[in-house]
Amino acid sequence: MSSGKETKKSYKFFIGVFLAFLSVALVFIIYTLFIYFKEPSKIFEKHNSFDKDVIFSYYTRKGAAAENNDVNKYVDKDAHAVVYDVIETYDGCLVVAGMLNNDGWIMKLNPRNAEKSVQSEVLFNYCYGGEMEDKFSGIVQTEDGFIAAVGETESYSGDLSGVKSNPKSDLWLMIIDTSAKNKEDSIIFNRCYGGDWYDTGRCVIQTSDKCLAVAGSTYSHSGDVLGKNTPGWDIWLLKIDPKKVKHKDIRYGRTFGDAVKIFGDYNANCLIETKDKCLVLCGNRRVDEPAYDRQAFLLKVNPDDHSGMPLFFRLFGGSGNDFFSGVTETDDGYLTVCGNTSSTDGDLKGINNESKQQSIWIAKIDRAGSIVSNKCYDGDICRGLVQMNDGSLTVCTNKKSMVYIMNIDNINGNIISEKYYGVDVFNTSMAFAQTKDGSFAVVASVSHELFGKLYPWVFKVSGSKAKE
Repeated sequence: MSSGKETKKSYKFFIGVFLAFLSVALVFIIYTLFIYFKEPSKIFEKHNSFDKDVIFSYYTRKGAAAENNDVNKYVDKDAHAVVYDVIETYDGCLVVAGMLNNDGWIMKLNPRNAEKSVQSEVLFNYCYGGEMEDKFSGIVQTEDGFIAAVGETESYSGDLSGVKSNPKSDLWLMIIDTSAKNKEDSIIFNRCYGGDWYDTGRCVIQTSDKCLAVAGSTYSHSGDVLGKNTPGWDIWLLKIDPKKVKHKDIRYGRTFGDAVKIFGDYNANCLIETKDKCLVLCGNRRVDEPAYDRQAFLLKVNPDDHSGMPLFFRLFGGSGNDFFSGVTETDDGYLTVCGNTSSTDGDLKGINNESKQQSIWIAKIDRAGSIVSNKCYDGDICRGLVQMNDGSLTVCTNKKSMVYIMNIDNINGNIISEKYYGVDVFNTSMAFAQTKDGSFAVVASVSHELFGKLYPWVFKVSGSKAKE
């Protein structure tokens, strides 16, 4: 008899759990449908009218320019866009790089035409690639006004026909003329670099001697990858002169796992040239134990020294998940890095609040690669930082599913100001850049439903002028 009552109780319990789960799922579906069908332009109109510091905002979900067939082909309601980088060009326009429908994507906008139609804002908008997955992760404007874009490609056809021979992915470098009238005429330089396995490009800068410095990761041991004997993904740093013929354009090319004797899977995130004409790269190293956690790294090299030995290489963090995503050389002579951490030990002992799973992490590093100051803040993925004319630092990150921009004192690390951007949608900031008028250009990927397609959002916010 008692067994029958227990069976009924158990049955009622499972029915109750099922109904509770069904109720939660129904609420989630209703909310998702509400967000999906809510007019996106109204969301951003409401936000931009409220935040007077937003001086330009471009968002598309229905197409970028009706008169441009190539634009309509790639940027429409069925597109899936992931934006990775943004820069300001010499003429005051903004160029965005990323991946759109599995192609490398470059778009140029004129923020001065913000009051006009969408057609007049988009000056250039083309996708590059082939039949496989291709993307641009970093861009820079060269001295002659072109856009150098670096990323990775798996394709053999289309724009990669006759360019790529590796059956795996290659580091991909293109130089693009955004003033060209059509896509074919826009391609100035188009080459792949790599070896027998997987190779990726993450960031690119123009150096003081007019070359391009490119940072990425490589799994290869042959071809353009010289001197690598380590397993896994290694840091790969190249200095390329695009005016040279193929195979003679690599002025400098090194991996560093063998030199530092610290193995693991490395990811490059940000590259700069310092005042002493050296290259500084930051990123993270993933380790297999205990749970695929990451350590932040900072590397400084002299590209004129071909010995392969860095000026310094340091790992930072603790036993948690740590990485650096941005670095800048501040006017006090230090390297200031930003990133994220979940560690509460090691370099973060007494710094990070143990109750937080993820924190924004900003550290100041001296010439020897040692930490001078160290501070954590509440927030999610940090995307980069710049120093302002008044010496303060501005950081772009994500917080509460919104774009979050924070200005802090460079001496004591105290927050001077903070602001959120984005309304009623899932916002993921991907990159930001300083502009000559003292503003910030931010690119974000926006989704109107959880796990839904991503759409590009580019906007400018006012701020005190950044250091040149």
